[in-house]
Amino acid sequence: MPGQSTRSRARTSLVAIIGTLLALALLSGCGPVTPQRAAEARAATSGPTGPMTFQLPAEPTGFDPFAAPGTADQLLAAAHFEPLVSVVDGRIRPRMADWWGSIDDDRSILLTIKHDFWSDGVRMGADDLMFTLEEHLKPGSRSSALPALLRIEGAREFHEGRAPHVGGMVAETSRGVVIKLVDSDPNFLAQLTGVLVLPRHVYAGQDVNEPGLFRTPSVGSGAYLFDSWEGTDRVVLRPNPKFTPFTRLDKVTARVVSPDRAVAALDRGELDLALDVSPGQLDNVPEGYRLLQAPGDSVVGLSGRGPLADVRIRQALIQAIDREAILDSEFGGRGRVVDSVMFTPDWANSPDRARWTHDPEAARSALAGAGWDEARTLRLVALTHDLDRGPWDAVVADLAEVGVRAEIAVRPVADHAEVWADPAVDGVIETYRVTLADPVQIEPWVECGVPSGYCNPALDALFERGRSELVATDRRDLMIEADEVMATELPVIPLWVPDAAIVVVEGRGGVSPLLHPATGMIDVWGPA
Repeated sequence: MPGQSTRSRARTSLVAIIGTLLALALLSGCGPVTPQRAAEARAATSGPTGPMTFQLPAEPTGFDPFAAPGTADQLLAAAHFEPLVSVVDGRIRPRMADWWGSIDDDRSILLTIKHDFWSDGVRMGADDLMFTLEEHLKPGSRSSALPALLRIEGAREFHEGRAPHVGGMVAETSRGVVIKLVDSDPNFLAQLTGVLVLPRHVYAGQDVNEPGLFRTPSVGSGAYLFDSWEGTDRVVLRPNPKFTPFTRLDKVTARVVSPDRAVAALDRGELDLALDVSPGQLDNVPEGYRLLQAPGDSVVGLSGRGPLADVRIRQALIQAIDREAILDSEFGGRGRVVDSVMFTPDWANSPDRARWTHDPEAARSALAGAGWDEARTLRLVALTHDLDRGPWDAVVADLAEVGVRAEIAVRPVADHAEVWADPAVDGVIETYRVTLADPVQIEPWVECGVPSGYCNPALDALFERGRSELVATDRRDLMIEADEVMATELPVIPLWVPDAAIVVVEGRGGVSPLLHPATGMIDVWGPA
């Protein structure tokens, strides 16, 4: 996009502030380098230390940087293309962006791209980030970051084809970008953890939706780059010679192993790192491996249309399903049930919200009041890589007890768009992740325009006000009110919040069960 870096306007006072901040950022080098990364850089004196094999929970199509969260393609892409930022343990970590700061009452963000090179030797810069964000915003975009990016000034006009560029993005230097938002949003950057920055000089002018474009990428920024495909179930990655400060492994291999077969693969020594294991098998982790667990940051929820458009039906279903019993029997008790998809943070949870327990009689009463036809079959789809049908068979059995005949098909996470486009599907069960404990990340799940068709303008208004509210107590009150609405109306029926768990071979470390995508900080994998 020639000339994009010169799209400046008369903003005398703002430019002065930006110039000062950028000067400080550039003079300080790489900005907020964490103690962890500094220690790892000092420790890397002996060079790479052997290979490592990690699990892909499903067969990938390539290194697609626009792939849906939780897919095999996203895991590969986040290894080859470095994320803009990552969130670990509730903290934003620098990745491609090495410095950032809010200006203009949190309506604008100034950030810098790290002083580094793409694997082909071309220097990274502001144009790469601006190109990437506009690719996410193009008409027909399938990006999960689209709801957040549409809050940039001029983004909607660009997305709708009414403007040639996004007016709210300006490159002030070769590495510095100012992103101006429509409203204040202190947590905007945390919502871009899934954005993988692309090299503009490679992909400008190409259709990023073209099948096969990212099958064998040649230029990247990650610690490891695509090397070769070995059949359909293995992908070999090689160290990126341009990556700094270091690369810790000689070779990384991604191997396709479904979650229900992960423990068997570990037992055979075929994996060093299992990222997705059937919860019911976590008690069988073989000797020589460590199980890393943490309270879950993802809720498994059901949303739907047709009969599920009736709030009485949704309230009946949550009372019909014995969620606690399913957690105990199918997950080994690893997880918790919640009454609203706003399960985090605690300060946004209303003490007065509706409480839902297993109550078959109340479920039957609600179904009768809604005129439920027991001859009807409720057709649901669970989007998951785990082929273990235990939890879904238990849900079907619970629903049958209150007179709801249901079928639950299991489909890959990557089939999200196709499943929602199928008019025969009444409801979809999927995983909703919160990378940072802030209620603003829940908004895209329930706002008007979601695939299920749910729409409550009053709830949208609460989120809009809460997103830009800078007074903590006022923001809390707005989000508590939103929590009460969601717990009552159940736009997404919360089934359970499973614990986060990964398994890693002894002697290897640098992995976290709470990093999404798990390969977003692949550079720190290596010796424990």
